[in-house]
Amino acid sequence: MASNEEFPLRIEAVTAAWAAELRPEDDLPPTRCAGWQLVYVRSGTIEERCNDKRVVLRAGGILLHQPEEMLAMHSMGEIPPEVLRLEFYCAAAAMDRFRGAVFHAEPGEQHDLNWLMKQVGELYAIPEAGAQPAAREDVPFGARQQLVIHLENLLILLARRCKRPRKPTT
Repeated sequence: MASNEEFPLRIEAVTAAWAAELRPEDDLPPTRCAGWQLVYVRSGTIEERCNDKRVVLRAGGILLHQPEEMLAMHSMGEIPPEVLRLEFYCAAAAMDRFRGAVFHAEPGEQHDLNWLMKQVGELYAIPEAGAQPAAREDVPFGARQQLVIHLENLLILLARRCKRPRKPTT
């Protein structure tokens, strides 16, 4: 059995995911995160609410909402934003380093981000406004496992960019 030191970051479940080009009226209303939520902006600009804080994400921006955080999204600018959202559970202590962190995608992370943007449509139907993405039933062999592998790899690459774990917040 592998130790936590050998595998310090394991995704327990991906509960929802979607990637789409949004219209200006496709803002997300305030909602509370059950688990973690990764947000990546491929093009355009959005404003993300993180509890009482607001963060502007431009093309290449990555943000991770932590569990129990209140989030919302507002489209900004004239370019319709293309956004990836992944909701997942991961109890690893390594996730603490992402609390409050905002990233800009580097070339090494782009492979996993592009794969995730392209493939989440095979696993989840794009939700109606305000609804959760519905998991598709007939998916290619191993597709859910591949999704987890690419997400874990992306998170490992991002974690390497963080100097040290951040203190957990209540």
